[in-house]
Amino acid sequence: MDIPFVFYTSTYTDRKDEAFALNLGAEKVLYKPLEPVKLLHELKTILEDHRKTLLVTQKISIENEEAYLTEYNTRLIRQLEKKVLDLEKAMAVRKQAERRTSAQHFVTRVLVESTTIKEAFSKILQAVCTALEWDFGEIWEFDQQKKALYNTEIWHVPSINVSEFIVTTKQITFPQKIGFPGRVWETAKPLWIADVVHDTNFLRAPVADKEGLHGAFGFPILSDNEVLGTICFFSHEIREPDKELLDMLTAIGRQIGLFIKRKQAEEKIRVLSNAVEYSSATIVITDSEGKIEYANPKFSHLTGYSLEEAIGKTSRILKSGKTPPEVYKELWETITSGNEWRGEFCNRKKNDELYWEYASISPVKNDRGIITHFVSVKEDITDSKRMEEDIIKVQKFESLALLAGGIAHDFNNFQAVILGNIEIMKMLIKPEDEIFKNLTNSENALMQAGDLARQLISFAKGGDPVREVVSISELIEESTKLALSGSAVRSDFCLPEGTWLIDADKGQIGQVISNLVINATQAMPKGGIIKVNAENINVTTKDFLPLNNGKYVKVTIEDTGTGISDEHLKKIFDPYYTTKENGSGLGLATTYSIIKKHDGHITVVSEIGVGTIFYIYLPALIQSEGT
Repeated sequence: MDIPFVFYTSTYTDRKDEAFALNLGAEKVLYKPLEPVKLLHELKTILEDHRKTLLVTQKISIENEEAYLTEYNTRLIRQLEKKVLDLEKAMAVRKQAERRTSAQHFVTRVLVESTTIKEAFSKILQAVCTALEWDFGEIWEFDQQKKALYNTEIWHVPSINVSEFIVTTKQITFPQKIGFPGRVWETAKPLWIADVVHDTNFLRAPVADKEGLHGAFGFPILSDNEVLGTICFFSHEIREPDKELLDMLTAIGRQIGLFIKRKQAEEKIRVLSNAVEYSSATIVITDSEGKIEYANPKFSHLTGYSLEEAIGKTSRILKSGKTPPEVYKELWETITSGNEWRGEFCNRKKNDELYWEYASISPVKNDRGIITHFVSVKEDITDSKRMEEDIIKVQKFESLALLAGGIAHDFNNFQAVILGNIEIMKMLIKPEDEIFKNLTNSENALMQAGDLARQLISFAKGGDPVREVVSISELIEESTKLALSGSAVRSDFCLPEGTWLIDADKGQIGQVISNLVINATQAMPKGGIIKVNAENINVTTKDFLPLNNGKYVKVTIEDTGTGISDEHLKKIFDPYYTTKENGSGLGLATTYSIIKKHDGHITVVSEIGVGTIFYIYLPALIQSEGT
């Protein structure tokens, strides 16, 4: 049975191949690929033609057949060899492409995962050298001050010895245009050198030659066309330029540039964030309507409001009612017009304690110039305000003391004359006369007025202290017990051993303690407990006290009485100010004057219904360690 055969191939496509197949008896030669429908059509046509014509296949002589087979084998071997070579080449190209893609992906992953620039650089050099089979890699960064490139990172294959090349690299810097890195910097483009040993502008050529480094390429680290540095790689082989590799690494250079800029921005943000978080000033950010979006820890520490409590609220939560409305009106008009406002507030903490702040409030605008936020930077000036008040109070005391002293002195002169005249008149009148009684009453009134005059003189002089070494603990205990005699109020002492001595007027300091204790008992008519403590402290500028730095004894006198309102508390040490029906208003004023004359300080805090605490600071006799 005569069966036709068809030669169907994609390999043997030459005319000689077609003739060879036909000579072997093939009906037809078809070339891959063919659509299935077309292939079936061709085969059907061949079968029909074969049946019709019943062609007789011409026999091929053995000699011709052997020749054909020999040629066929030769051509087959050549085709197979070519296929193998093409396959090997394709596999090599594919492998190279895979290595380059892998290196690119690794670099991208490193840039995403690295926390620091140095960490990323080390991994990038190692990855590129390993994946692309280069022996040595180096990174050069731009020094803004020196206007030159300096080496920041090196990596090399562990098996090679390039110690001298490394030393030279770390010691040298490159200005623009000079050396391999400098040329890459100048052009902002990749550069390939087949053999650095023969490059006249490769300054490290002698060392490279000595340690067998030849082929090299470098590319810039770019960010918005700004060169941030360069990366260079070296090989022990002489290598011809590879454009695809340079293009790929140029793209990597831009990735690295973006990474550096991002990390620099993150570092700036971190520094600013730390500055804000750990700032001694209160920093608050609000939206355009004044609602709080952020407040640093100092805000919570100062006001008592947590961040969660403050978010969404306005600064009205701090209003004390002590700052005039005109201040807030001026503030809002200033910042909403795009300008900075500066001024002072008297605010109220969460626990109702008043405090003073100096504030600087500025608007924040977007790219279109629209105000989106306000930033407040505020400083607690409560202590400085108190110091100012103390200075004013001292000045007031000095003026009043001078006036009071003059008045008292003149009054004493007049009193002596009047008393003398009264005494003469009483000598001329009988004791039973009504006029005698009136004169006696006048005499007694003048004597009481004389007592007041003596108080004025004592206040005027401030009772210039006659100093001696005093044990404050003993004085406190003695003065307190004496002041509490016959009272329903009890004392509770905390007077540790080792409390420093003071250089003071014992009588005056005793008067101060007695006066404060008596005031405390009067604030507790139903009885109670007065706590009196003494402790050694070191005063520094951080304490914001109107005192010189040094060692002090701090005396605390605390009661659980009716308390003093804020209105009265501000004036409590003012001369002639009193809330008592029969008070002269000189007791606490004299106390204040005595403490100041002793180079000390007295302050008070009070809360209605809770009680009052007086703090007294007196210089210790010991002012330095070991003395």
